[in-house]
This record gives sequence, C-alpha cells and structure tokens, in this order.
Amino acid sequence: MTSKIRNKPKNAFTIHTLKWQDRNYFIFAFIFKIGVCIFIISAMGIIFIFGYNYLTQCHYFKTDNVDISGTRLLSPSHLLTIAQIEASVNVLAINLKRTRKLLLSNSWIAEATVTRRIPSELTIHVVEHKPLAILELVGLEHNAGYIINERGKIFQKWPVPKSQSLDKAIIAQLPIMPIITGLDYSDLDRSGQPSGRQFNAVMEMLHLGQKADAFIPNKDIKKILIDKEIGLTLYTNARSLFKRKSDNAVDVKDVKINAVRIGYGDYAAKLARLRQIINHLRSKYDMVEFAMNKDITFDIVNLSRIIARPIYIKARVSDHSET
Repeated sequence: MTSKIRNKPKNAFTIHTLKWQDRNYFIFAFIFKIGVCIFIISAMGIIFIFGYNYLTQCHYFKTDNVDISGTRLLSPSHLLTIAQIEASVNVLAINLKRTRKLLLSNSWIAEATVTRRIPSELTIHVVEHKPLAILELVGLEHNAGYIINERGKIFQKWPVPKSQSLDKAIIAQLPIMPIITGLDYSDLDRSGQPSGRQFNAVMEMLHLGQKADAFIPNKDIKKILIDKEIGLTLYTNARSLFKRKSDNAVDVKDVKINAVRIGYGDYAAKLARLRQIINHLRSKYDMVEFAMNKDITFDIVNLSRIIARPIYIKARVSDHSET
C-alpha cells in the first residue's frame, strides 16, 4: 500500500512571512498612535499648566473689589480671614468651593455663597445664625451651655471657646439672651438637637417674645425654667411694666416682676390676660404705693385663676391677691 506524500507549496514560507510582517506593522502602528496621543495629551497638559499659571498670576485679574454682604456679628475683615483671602489676590486663583467650605466651617455662619466676576470682582454673601437663647443642659459631671438660633438649633458652645472667640466689639453686639434651664442630654434627639414637648413650649414662648408688641420681650427674660410636669416659669427683668408717671416716684428698679409662672400652652392668651391685669392695677392703684424692694410673682398657669404675690399697697395691704 502506498502513501501519498503532499508536497509543500513553494510559496508557503512567503505567505507565512507576510503574515508576521502584517502583524508587526499593525503592532507598530498601534504603539505609534498611542505614543502620539500621549505626546499630544502631555503637550496640552503643559500648555494648560503654563496657561493657568499665567492667568492666575496676571495683574489684569487682580482682585480690586470684594463685595461682602449679610454680616451682622462678623466683620468683613474677620470674614476675609476665615475665607483665607488676601488683599489683591488674583480672582482666578481663588477656589470657590474651598472658600465656601472655609466659611461654613465657622459656627456662626449658616449659609455662604461665593462668586466671581471677571476680571477683578469677588462677591461673598453669608447668612449668620441669629442667636436666640442659651440652652443649659444638665450633665452627669457638669452643666454645659449652648447657643440656639431662631429655629431652635444648637450652633455654638457658650461661653465661646477661646480658639473661636470673637473680639470684644463683636461679643458686645450679641443680644441679651434668656437662659433655658431644666433640660438634660436625654432631651436631645439623635442629631444632637433639642426636641420634645418642653423645648417646643420654650420656642413658642421665645417667638412670642420676638414680636415688636411683645408684653414680655426676650430681652427682659433672664431665665426660663422648665418643669416637665408643671411647665415654664419666666424669671424677668421687666421692671418697665410698673413704670410710674410721677416725677417724685421711687426708682423703677425698686419694684419689679420677679417671675411669671406660665405653665404649658395658650401663651398668647395668658400674656394678654396678664397685660389686662397690669393695666387694671395701674388704673386702680397708684403703683408708687407699692412697698420698696418687693418682687412680684404672677401665676397664670390657669387662665381662670391668676395669682399675684406679694402685693403691698398703701392703705390696702394684701399678702396674697387673686384675680
């Protein structure tokens, strides 16, 4: 039996060689294209770097005007220090996002917006927290004070830490704030903010005290004591409630309201009723006849049974008066 032997084509080696040549060509072309792309990208990067350096150092874009708005307690110079913005800095060299974060890192700033206007103007607008009261929390080892804003949110420790302290002129601008006592750390929610029925009652009372026609404005409240069962008691400085018209009257500070026990709810109605009672006393009696250095405490927990103690009136003395 004979086997057939196939002879290789004469051009087999040539075809194989051409295949390898084509493959090497494509590999070389691919590498060359990648190299060209890398070169172009690198060249563009270098151009951008030199272009950026030129623009951020060009005097044409030097900041000539920084428009600052929204500040009440913080001075414009203090704001620039917080934002780390130096005088005559190139407006294009300022990182707007970073500047905004620096501003928001200050506890007194609630909102911040930073924009620029080519060629040389920078605009900064901030919204500061409006301090409303000082919340004193009872702790296991010591009490801690915090400033709350108009929304009842804690935003600053009190007293202000030395590392964050404002200069004396700024601290002098802080409003007179009532001190809230009677709460502890268990009255904070998961986010670390005060909440609950008692705190909501305090906020309702403070919002009434913010009104222009408030009978007892917040500036006249020294302390708000929270009793979780009974409610709120206001310790006040509201001496003007008994201001006399007589020129030879004793000093106003000698007759004052010491406290108003106001309980829970119906605060507007209770304060309106208290106003009526004060006006009644003013019209019926000469308030000059009140005994010297006596503190008056009102109990208006129950609108139908309001108590004032002690009241001393000349020729009509009563250790306990009930209206």
